[in-house]
This record gives sequence, C-alpha cells and structure tokens, in this order.
Amino acid sequence: MLLKNKYKVFFTIIFIPLNYQFIYAHNVYTRGNFTPKEYAFFGALGIIILSFFLIILISLNYQLRIAKEKLNESRQRFSDVTNAAEEVVWEIGKDSKFNYVSKKVEKVLGYSPIELMEISIYDILKGEDRDKFQNEMLKIAKANGKFYKKRYRFIHKKNYEIWLQISGVVINDENNKYIGFRGVSSDITREYYQERKLYFLARSDALTGLMNRRFFIEQARKSFKKSKREHEDFSFAMVDIDYFKNINDKYGHDVGDKVLKDLAVIMKGILKDDYLLGRLGGEEFAYVFPKIGVKSAKEIMLNLQKKINEFTFKINDEKINITVSVGISYLNDESDELSTLSKGADIALYDVKNGGRNKIKIQKK
Repeated sequence: MLLKNKYKVFFTIIFIPLNYQFIYAHNVYTRGNFTPKEYAFFGALGIIILSFFLIILISLNYQLRIAKEKLNESRQRFSDVTNAAEEVVWEIGKDSKFNYVSKKVEKVLGYSPIELMEISIYDILKGEDRDKFQNEMLKIAKANGKFYKKRYRFIHKKNYEIWLQISGVVINDENNKYIGFRGVSSDITREYYQERKLYFLARSDALTGLMNRRFFIEQARKSFKKSKREHEDFSFAMVDIDYFKNINDKYGHDVGDKVLKDLAVIMKGILKDDYLLGRLGGEEFAYVFPKIGVKSAKEIMLNLQKKINEFTFKINDEKINITVSVGISYLNDESDELSTLSKGADIALYDVKNGGRNKIKIQKK
C-alpha cells in the first residue's frame, strides 16, 4: 500500500506540470506566438516524455508484482517451517498478549492459535511461575538480551500441568525500544519427570525412600559445617534395629524388608524443620539435628523409641514388636569433622548393643 501511494505521488508530480505545459503551449499558439511546426514539436516531445514515464510505470509495476510473489513465497516458507517444526513458534507484545503462534501449539497446549491470540501468556502460566516469568522477562528486556532453555509450568486447555522449555529474544522497534519477545517452546513434561525420577533414585534408598548413605552424608556434612561456622548446636544420632537378623532368619527377607519400610514411615514422622534422616545400610539409620542440643536430641530419640515400642508390625497372621538402640554424639570443641561425630555415635550405639539394647547413650567425646 505504501509503495502504491508513492507511485501516485510520483506521477502526480510528473503529469501536472506536463499537463500545464501542453495548456501553456496551446494558449501561446492560439495567441500566435507559436508556429504549427513548433506546436507539433512540443506535442511530440510531450508524447515522448509520457511514453518514457509509462515505460517506467510498467517496469515498476512488474517489480512490484515480483516483490509480492517473493513476499508470499517467504510467508509460505515461514509458515511451512513453523508448522513442520517440533517447537511452538510464538511472539508476544509488550502487553504479554500473543501476536503470533504456530499451529503446533494446539498439539502442545490444546488451544488453537486463534484462541491464544485473544489472551495473555499469563492466562496459561501456572501459579507462582507467573511471577517467575515476569521477573525474568523484565530483566532480559532491560538488558536487551535473549534467554535460552528457561523452564515454566503451563496449564493445558484440559486443565492439567505441562512443562515447557522456552528460548527467545527481545523484539525492538526502529528506535531500539522494547516491544515484545519472539521465540520457540517445546514440551519437556516427560523429560522433566524422568529427570526428577532419576534425581530421586540417585539420592534415595530404593527400599525405604529415605536418603541413601551417600546423599545423607553429603547433606549432613554441609549442615555440620554451617553449624560449626555459625557456632550453633548440632546433634547426630544413629539408630539400629535390635535383633533384626532374627526376623530375617525366622520370617525371610521379604518380611524383613516390610519391617524396614514400616519403620521408615515411623521415623519420618518425627522429622521437622531442617532435620535429616537417612538409611546407612541394612538395619542402620541416622539422624542429623541442626540447632538442636544433645539433651533435646535425646528427648526426640526417647519419643521415637516410645512410638516404635508401641507399634505392632503385622506379619501374615502374626504380630511382632521391635525395639531400637540409639547412639548420640554432638558438636563440641573437639569436633573438627562430621566423621568425628559419626564415629562417636557409632561407639555409643555399640555400647548400647552390648549393654542390653533398647536404650540410648550419649558419646561425650
């Protein structure tokens, strides 16, 4: 449209003076100032000029048609690529409303492109991810930068949660002012939950779901260093099932596994704040109590023993009760490493095992 308007202006500028030239020549001739030959000369000259501009007009019209064809081809190519791509191609304005969305979005989010053109991206982002998206996009817009593989939760049209991975760039106008974002999104819901599962398996005990030994020690060491640095209380407790070997020998390892899982549920029941609990192996477990002195840690373990003593484990048609022995150590001036506390708790636990079991002992050094 802009090009057509330019043509109109161009030929108006050309033809108005040309028209006045002919009128002027005619008026001069009728007053007797021009001979017929001169009048014919100016007339031929006007026709030549007119023909010249007609040729230009035809050429420009042809170029315009070619430009339109190329533009249509480019649009079709863009449409074909975006619709064939695995990712959703999108564009949002400064108001966060969609200016463009590829057809792939219907397979990912359940909405058609037309439906999304009527709403904001915040209408389909889930809960706290709205604030997260807004804060991150504002920072990127101010930096006039781009973002890569950002993860957000969205709500499908059928009202279930999906995870999208988004990459994009800032859109600026001719004055280099921010007017929106343009990018691509892909559905990573399956990959996200697979990652979460692997994360859990790498850090958890397969039988009880508690922290495994490696991850527990790793987290316990971090907690110990923090408590030591900030001069806070810190207690470490080791818990061992009494006569667990007898259960395995009498009822089998399947029953023993069930006892361990039921016990883990009881042990998790006393967790709060930043307490840590892990299975070290076999029938041995450990607690970390940050900001908890040894006296309070002993009270917590007494409460745990009470809960376990009162719990009846059902094995087929038989009911059994178990007890646990506990060894506790705590942060003091001689505690340089977590291993010092774990060894102290282990020594205390060993003493309890040799001294009658179902008791609690504190290792003072």
